[in-house]
Amino acid sequence: MDELTIDDLFDDLADAAGDADVPPPPPRWRSAPFLYPYRDWEWSLDELADGNTWDNTRFTKPQIHDLVTLLRLDEVEYNAGVKPEPVLACCVLLRRLAFSCRWCDLQVLFGRPASWLFAVFTCVIQNLHETFGYLLDWHPHLRSYRRLHDFANAVKKRCYARVWGFLDGHFEEMARPLYRQRDVYSGHSKADSLKHQGVVAPNGVVYFFEGPFEGKKNDWAMWSESRAI
Repeated sequence: MDELTIDDLFDDLADAAGDADVPPPPPRWRSAPFLYPYRDWEWSLDELADGNTWDNTRFTKPQIHDLVTLLRLDEVEYNAGVKPEPVLACCVLLRRLAFSCRWCDLQVLFGRPASWLFAVFTCVIQNLHETFGYLLDWHPHLRSYRRLHDFANAVKKRCYARVWGFLDGHFEEMARPLYRQRDVYSGHSKADSLKHQGVVAPNGVVYFFEGPFEGKKNDWAMWSESRAI
């Protein structure tokens, strides 16, 4: 018995319907047009004005080149068939983290599709987490009691307190979720959120970072559940 195909099925339906108009079979694959059109162009950091570079990334051009070396972005392994220049990958990362924006908004800036930018950003973030993630758990500098003593003396000169760091939380507001909304709702701020908590030393460096926590938890609850104690 011959195998019945989609075209044979529509032919049989057409014969059964007689003169009735039968729509043709739908194509098996159709390329959807870009919802947000953009102009494909070769992006270059050198062609950007110094003011535009600072406004978009919060870094200057020399600082961006230094970050590429310090963050080892030339060692990032990409997937999904993308392989950007390290400077371009660094700028995509900095621009995405500098301001809240949609991927389609960055298409105009970098001349690349949103899927390409998302793949680059994800690969860079994963590489940074695997390479430097341990620094956010507990910075190696805090293993030196001499450094902690210097921090405590610096604080004592200002407020006469024997502490070496300051605990602070970060409130990140979010859209109302469909499920478990009570867990992320903060009664104090009257908004849905996720929270993070970190320890900042007198030199301005965040030596410990933990999260995310549910929005309903206060600073003491987050500190009690953190890995710092």
